Amino acid sequence: MGVRRTSARKGEKNTNLCMSFQQEKATRPTVLVGVSGAGKELSRLANSVIEMTSGLTSAELSLLQTQPDGDNGVDIGCGVLEPVGKDEMGLWTYDTEIFDELLEEGKIGESDVILLDFGNDYFDLEEGKFSESFEEKYLDLLEHLYNINCPVVFVNVHPEASFMSPRSAATAKRIEEDLIEFSHYEIAVYDEGLSSPTILARDALNSGIDNIKSGEDSSNKKTLPTNRNVDSFDDITNALELNPEDSPENAAKIDQQIKNWNDVEWDLKRLLKLARRPARAVGDAMNKLDFGVDAFFLSLTFPDVRLSKEYLPNFTPDNDAMEFRADLINIAEVINREKVSAEGVIDVNSAEYSDSEKRFHMLRQAGLIRRMCRPYATRAPALETILDAIPLVYTVRTAHQAGTWSDDKEGIEKMFELLMLGLRSGVEVLDVESAWDKDLTKELLDEAEEIYGSTMILGSHHVVPDEVDDQEAIQLFKNCALDGRAHGLKVVLSTSKPENASQAERCRKIAIAQLKEEYGAQKGDIPAIGLVLGETGQESRVLNRHYTPVTHESLPFVAAPGQLSSNEIMKRRVAEGITPKKEYTILGHNIAYSVSPEMHNSAFATCGLPHEYGRSDHETVGEFVETGILSRPSFGGASVTIPHKQNIMPHLQKITDSAKEIGAVNTILVDDSGDERVLTGDNTDWIGIYEPVKRCLRSDEGGVALILGAGGTARAAAYAAKKLNLIPIYYNRTPAKAQELADSFGGEVLSEISEEALESVVQEHGEIRAVISTLPAAAEFEFDEWFFTKTLKESSSKPVVLDVNYKPYNTPLLIQCQAKGCRIVRGSEMLWEQGVQQFERWVERRAPYKVMKDVVLKNCFPKIEEEDDDDGSESDDDVVAVLKQDKVVGEAANATQTA
Repeated sequence: MGVRRTSARKGEKNTNLCMSFQQEKATRPTVLVGVSGAGKELSRLANSVIEMTSGLTSAELSLLQTQPDGDNGVDIGCGVLEPVGKDEMGLWTYDTEIFDELLEEGKIGESDVILLDFGNDYFDLEEGKFSESFEEKYLDLLEHLYNINCPVVFVNVHPEASFMSPRSAATAKRIEEDLIEFSHYEIAVYDEGLSSPTILARDALNSGIDNIKSGEDSSNKKTLPTNRNVDSFDDITNALELNPEDSPENAAKIDQQIKNWNDVEWDLKRLLKLARRPARAVGDAMNKLDFGVDAFFLSLTFPDVRLSKEYLPNFTPDNDAMEFRADLINIAEVINREKVSAEGVIDVNSAEYSDSEKRFHMLRQAGLIRRMCRPYATRAPALETILDAIPLVYTVRTAHQAGTWSDDKEGIEKMFELLMLGLRSGVEVLDVESAWDKDLTKELLDEAEEIYGSTMILGSHHVVPDEVDDQEAIQLFKNCALDGRAHGLKVVLSTSKPENASQAERCRKIAIAQLKEEYGAQKGDIPAIGLVLGETGQESRVLNRHYTPVTHESLPFVAAPGQLSSNEIMKRRVAEGITPKKEYTILGHNIAYSVSPEMHNSAFATCGLPHEYGRSDHETVGEFVETGILSRPSFGGASVTIPHKQNIMPHLQKITDSAKEIGAVNTILVDDSGDERVLTGDNTDWIGIYEPVKRCLRSDEGGVALILGAGGTARAAAYAAKKLNLIPIYYNRTPAKAQELADSFGGEVLSEISEEALESVVQEHGEIRAVISTLPAAAEFEFDEWFFTKTLKESSSKPVVLDVNYKPYNTPLLIQCQAKGCRIVRGSEMLWEQGVQQFERWVERRAPYKVMKDVVLKNCFPKIEEEDDDDGSESDDDVVAVLKQDKVVGEAANATQTA
């Protein structure tokens, strides 16, 4: 008999503990649970998570595991814990008390992975006589880890496609409901984990044995096993001589299988980074960036997302997100196509599949479209080190609201189940129609707030085909606020009268004003999408500034009547002065070297914005002011660099708190919303330091930031250190200047970098968690050897080291510290990070992070001179060569810094 939990047992789910999930998830280890197939999917995924948290490659991790502790100079501070094993006394597994002790003692934490693989080979020992008791213990442990708020991911491996063993397949079917009940997130793995020989042999069988050995007569045919068991596939591969070197087709299959598995690993990493993000509050300023001005999401209408493959290179770069229409997915067609490609079985007439099978493939479809968009996601925002994850708007549109999903009682219940699946898959935006069962809506929103706080809720309503008056339309907007719980609103109206094309925009403004009165200025001021269907309503799509749904010129059909492409809309917005062309500039002196113009112009072009960014090279701020640029209607903002960061401040009407405390402005913002223009001085330099250092730190437990230098950038470093909960300790050749920093930001001043001085600092304030050098590159500063062998000897982890100089690309300090196992951050990263912040403040939308990063790196990489290069220019091959060289000298040991 197998273990089967009763509904009463499932009722023990601790909802009170789940209430604190958002707070506790940041410090808990990740739990991966599921049943592996022939590809040992769960253990491989667990190792890939450790690669992500440690910044090391799988090869480097394997090398470290073969070296005695302390011999490698690298402390990865994370590991995989699988609570089952065998010793001289037999099989063993952990109980819940052991995990509680490990957590309480700090021996496992957020960088670790707990692996609960019900497909573990230990379950099959001695003909599986221990499997039932182990299964029960694993389920008890899973339930406990869930209830103490460890983030749990169910790796849903398809039993047939993954060639799961009969015992494992039976287990997977038996415990699926338990794994769903006691997990927060979920990814679908089909056949991506299978080895290359398995894939080749499987496809050979599926293609028909008669076609395998072309050119041979029947007397020379091989005798092959006919069963499709993974154990027989090596023999099949050898018998058929399936050598990829002799077959471009087989080589391509192997390459594709490697890519498929890499995509699965990538998707899990993306999911975990999203899951550990802080909850997004309604009214948060970040929401407006995500539902950005002049941002667009493309509505996909394919019955199977794989049918969109040929169009992806065209429409993905022109959009900021993809709408996954779950109601339009023909799940029977999807499963039939999957069977044809993976199993060689054509069953196109059958639409009767289990709910479990349908659920799996719907989950897989959402994952597939995101993976397929990766190579073209130029507008994707940064998700820490994930730079190619295009956001998904997950929608289940009902039949009476321009969709296809049944809206009878049973249909609505299933719709909410599908919406829950969207939350579990880690979507960025969940579309929730406002018209349906209040209890089901409340239950979904409660779950979203308690567990899935990093997913934004878009309340929606579509009026089709009836028309409503303004009062009704205003109320629909307010209803979509979902009692103040929606992060954004979307109302789509219908009209046959051209004069009503602006009804949605008019009513949207009134509704937002009323919501501000009802919920407060912040919580009520949420991004709102207002559209009118049909040709008569096309102007509404031009007027709607936030997150407009669009089609694309390359697509054979549109998702809604009257839809336009993002390119068509932007042309009309520019022509009508809705998005006027703005001029931006960098103010400084001797700034011909600046990368900022190319970085920002590339970002504007990528996002389809008409703006231009130039240089304002002036010896004094007065010269700049006299040009009149600050009062021009076309002026959109500016970057400010040396030597004008302080002298520009008197010419601005407002200074942000961060710029005041740092005492410098590097960004000018323009506000023309009132009667008079307001120029605001801001500082993003500190964020350029804060963000990359934060990514590298493994906790926020405090400690010391050693700041080298005492100039203007050191002030930004000290401010960032405080935000990172680190105590700034300053060293400068002129102690008086360092003392000025201590007087402004707190901390202590070192008169010298000595073993005794740093020992005293560590004893009083804790470990050195970060080193930030603002010294000029010409100083060629390096630490003495004792810093690593003595000062850092007892540290739990080595410090993050940032050098603000972006030329040279590798400073002596960074080369030294990386060789000693420190995580490093180059000045080039600070440059693009602060630029991203400027862009988002200017245009009120997410920046194309990778585009801006790539421009900076292209300009900061050292050039490789070829003897046969007559013109001395840097070719694309040069950049690739530098990338490879950089990888060799240690880039793999520091994946985070290249974010």
